[in-house]
Amino acid sequence: MSTTHNIQAEKSSALIRGLDLAVKILIRLSIFLGAAAALGMVVNVFLDVAMRFGMNTPIQGTNQFVSFWWMLPLVFFGLAAAQHYGEHTDLPIVYERLNPWGRQIMAIVALCFTGIFVSLIGWSGFTNALEQMAVGEYDSSTGITVWPPRFAVPLACLAFLLVIVAHILQLLINRDAVLSAEQEAVGEEADVLADLENQNIMVSEGTDNLRAPERTVAK
Repeated sequence: MSTTHNIQAEKSSALIRGLDLAVKILIRLSIFLGAAAALGMVVNVFLDVAMRFGMNTPIQGTNQFVSFWWMLPLVFFGLAAAQHYGEHTDLPIVYERLNPWGRQIMAIVALCFTGIFVSLIGWSGFTNALEQMAVGEYDSSTGITVWPPRFAVPLACLAFLLVIVAHILQLLINRDAVLSAEQEAVGEEADVLADLENQNIMVSEGTDNLRAPERTVAK
């Protein structure tokens, strides 16, 4: 029985490590693509303004480049990273007072509904991108092709969905470690608890010092 339990624990640990590696790769790729889009937008706008006021020759189609080529990847490729780091993607105040088992259930349910919502957005974006690719979508006023960046929506949603699935599997496989990590105090809460603990230590030490002379007199 112990050997079987150890084998299962090793398999679970290997699966968790694989999930962590896959999530890290997805997050880094998403951040890289989002950063590349941000850099492209900054360079595009800077050159357009500089050429507009310096040589009176603005870059043709800057608005279209910013709206389609740069803005779509910049916005959507940040979703997976936001989910991974927990930046404004959940509301723990709703279930933080539940017991560990209740928090686990609520977290899994919330992730499942989020995954369904992201899947619908990704599928809609994918079908729209295919339709626009078939007709060769372009901006009529400038002639700039704008259908390729539409595939950023389904790709980013796919990365987002894979991160959600990885988090669900981590909760199911290694739920004890995940829940204990969620219970650990972080940020300002940790600082407040540390200050309270230090104050309690100082008070207890002061009480002991005050009692020491009393014990001496009693002797």
